[in-house]
Amino acid sequence: MTWQRRLIKEIGFFLKWGLAVALVAGFFFAIWLYKRVDDELRSEIERRCAVLCPHLRIRVRSAQLLPGEGIQLRGVRITIASLPKVTGTIAEIEEIMLAGPVAYKELLSGDVPIQRVVVRRPHVRIACGTDGQWNISRLLPLPKLMGSKHPPVHIENGMVEIVDLRGPIPSVIAYRDIQMEIFGDSPPQSDGSSTGARKFRGTMTGDFVRRIDVEGTFDPGAPCLRLTGSVDSLEFSPECQAAFPWEVRRTLRPLEHLRTQLSLTFHLFWSAGSNPVVDYDLSGQIRRGRLDDPRLPYAITDIRGYFTASRDEVLFTDVTAFSGSTAFVVRSAKLLHWDLAQLADLDMQINNL
Repeated sequence: MTWQRRLIKEIGFFLKWGLAVALVAGFFFAIWLYKRVDDELRSEIERRCAVLCPHLRIRVRSAQLLPGEGIQLRGVRITIASLPKVTGTIAEIEEIMLAGPVAYKELLSGDVPIQRVVVRRPHVRIACGTDGQWNISRLLPLPKLMGSKHPPVHIENGMVEIVDLRGPIPSVIAYRDIQMEIFGDSPPQSDGSSTGARKFRGTMTGDFVRRIDVEGTFDPGAPCLRLTGSVDSLEFSPECQAAFPWEVRRTLRPLEHLRTQLSLTFHLFWSAGSNPVVDYDLSGQIRRGRLDDPRLPYAITDIRGYFTASRDEVLFTDVTAFSGSTAFVVRSAKLLHWDLAQLADLDMQINNL
């Protein structure tokens, strides 16, 4: 009986440790297999992006399938292959969640049911090189997205930098804490056709401004953009103007000595094509303004009033200001083509000159 008990004990010992080793090996094999699936998923996503956007280089640091929840992408980097590094990097995204009841079966069939896209902490860099070409112009024409339905997109904690490398000192202005919602496909029209336009709305803050609210539509097929919004507490100053791209600085040059706080609303229309169209109008209020023009003997202070502006003209109404004991009341004044030399329709009263 002694040798039988010893045999049973040894068999039990080997079974116990053999089972433990098998469980550990199975655990590590499952991790390897899971990682292999994620690596294959990442490679497949990069491959499909390369087919869809051959002019872009899209790299994904990691991709993970979360059964029943969706596909999680981390460390997404988008660059334009034909541009140098300083202007070629278009976006770096910390996380993209393709949410939906995704399972391995759908993944293998290629029919992935994505119901919602969440983009977290994207950093977009819009840059103009020394040759005067903007990197975003290389994105046109926009690729046609696969599939007949496009899910809504939520952008969380985004940032956009606008960099102009023309001139001896590059200009940089940034907009942060971007929260944006891009709605799904627009409902069909009465004839059953779809416009292809996507509605969006969002908020942000940024350099020299407290808050910006925007909403509009974007049609990637045209492509064209319609945008409306409001700006709260813009600190307009020479430093603010210096941060804008060269085209904006050129338009605002007549106001280069002005410091003021602005609140305004705006409308913008942009359309690409052989003859690109950019049109805008804005209106707002001037508060606590100060004009330190070296051509004037004294600064003009406490400027308050209202304005409307478009590409062709700027109209000021009900503007009051002071220069020492002299008071100015401008009932209306018009600048043609944003040029002080083309001042028209001036209705002004001066007191205590």
